[in-house]
Amino acid sequence: MQKHQIIINERSIQEHAFSLQLNGVNVFVRRVPNASIESVVIRPYLFYNAVDLKQVSSDKMMFSFAAEKIEKLEMYQSIFNPLSLHLEAHGSFGTLEGKFSLLNRHLFLLLTPSKLLLQNRSDLLRNFVKNQKGEYVYEKNI
Repeated sequence: MQKHQIIINERSIQEHAFSLQLNGVNVFVRRVPNASIESVVIRPYLFYNAVDLKQVSSDKMMFSFAAEKIEKLEMYQSIFNPLSLHLEAHGSFGTLEGKFSLLNRHLFLLLTPSKLLLQNRSDLLRNFVKNQKGEYVYEKNI
């Protein structure tokens, strides 16, 4: 992260038996504030690894490129499918589900947008393709 000039600082750290919680997290990229996160919980288990973020707010300057508020973001990986990272998110933008293949570096996102996003920030959907169910799909090899 130092190579990309990303700095993460936190107000407090709580260690639990099988998890680590960071509270009051701020993320800076090239010394510019990008996001604040109320809490980050890291759960590294033997068969299942997860990271949960709660109340993620992007900086006003970043809002032109990202959702304004993410209430909850969960990322997890299972030993049953170790080369795949799954994510689920809910926020002012709607609901997002996704999968990232570590093997072929393929990203798949399925967005069910909120009315607020459709009315006020439809420009954020320009890289998504709308399916017949009204959901928006984004796929890319990274």
